[in-house]
Amino acid sequence: MKGRNWVVLIVVACGLLILVKVLFGDKDSKENLPSEKDDGIVIGFSLSSIVIDRWQRDRDVFVATAKELGAEVIVQTANEDKETQIKQIEYLMKEGVDVLVINPDDKDGLSDVVRRAKAQGIKVIAYDRSISNADVDVYVSFDNQKLGRLMGETMLEYVPTGNYVIINGSLKDNNSIMYNVGFHEAIDEAVENKDITIIKEVWGEDWGEEIAYTSMEEVIQSGEKVDGVIAANDRFAEAAIRVLAENRQAGDVVVIGHDAELSACQRIVEGTQKATIYKSITDMAEGAARLAIDLANGKEINFQSTYDDGTYEVPRIMYDVFIVTNDNMVDIIVNKGFHRLEDIYQNVPKEQWPK
Repeated sequence: MKGRNWVVLIVVACGLLILVKVLFGDKDSKENLPSEKDDGIVIGFSLSSIVIDRWQRDRDVFVATAKELGAEVIVQTANEDKETQIKQIEYLMKEGVDVLVINPDDKDGLSDVVRRAKAQGIKVIAYDRSISNADVDVYVSFDNQKLGRLMGETMLEYVPTGNYVIINGSLKDNNSIMYNVGFHEAIDEAVENKDITIIKEVWGEDWGEEIAYTSMEEVIQSGEKVDGVIAANDRFAEAAIRVLAENRQAGDVVVIGHDAELSACQRIVEGTQKATIYKSITDMAEGAARLAIDLANGKEINFQSTYDDGTYEVPRIMYDVFIVTNDNMVDIIVNKGFHRLEDIYQNVPKEQWPK
């Protein structure tokens, strides 16, 4: 009888032990198992803004590529505010990211936080826009001076003589400065020869389109004839064209923008915008994701040139740019899968679509 009691007690004890494990788990074994985050590479992707379509494309391609390669990406968007971006970068640092990929809102405003990140051993990539005096590990962008030069050369082809308006981007974005250098490389000789007169040149604060609209409105109201508008992006081009349309001049003035936004491609085939610039965002975003993982793994990086950030010579990787007009829209935009033919030509009679 006593033996049977011992058996019952043992069975009960085992049952209680099993119940405890089911309810509370094996604490030691769970704590010792590494999580996926501990095992894998974690990338912090800090974007100034995703208001413009192209930045959404950058984000989506970058995240998809990194995930496909086994990395985790934490995305933060600063809504074009420097202080917000600094706080978000600090948050990413606390999260223990291995690499920071930063598209800065203000080229001069992130030097301190980047240096602090590097002091923690975090690798830093400046994405599309440079960061001043920060000694980032790599700067990845397009050939922005060539971009501006292509826009200026194309404008000269269409308007070899006449009055130009130039609407530049934000001075907080070094790309804007490089575009402007390119514009003037192309057109300054014609200006010196008095073939071209720049009747207005402005800089847009924080890339706000209001500057494009108000500047064009001022020129039109002044009564001065406008022959060509070089706009630092397609949003600026759109704002300028809106003023021209309100004054029945849309299509009569040559307008060139950049970013190859869908709306810009539509305006080109419809005749109100003459050209835009295509940049292979997919190539750059994929390349940057692979680069981030290589940096995290300690691999040596092959770069094409260096860039002076004001204090340091920073390795730079540049991607090419292409002018887009009605003549090469299909070859450059449709065939590369950037926009669909039916979306670009949706407002054009179907019998006029390219075959």
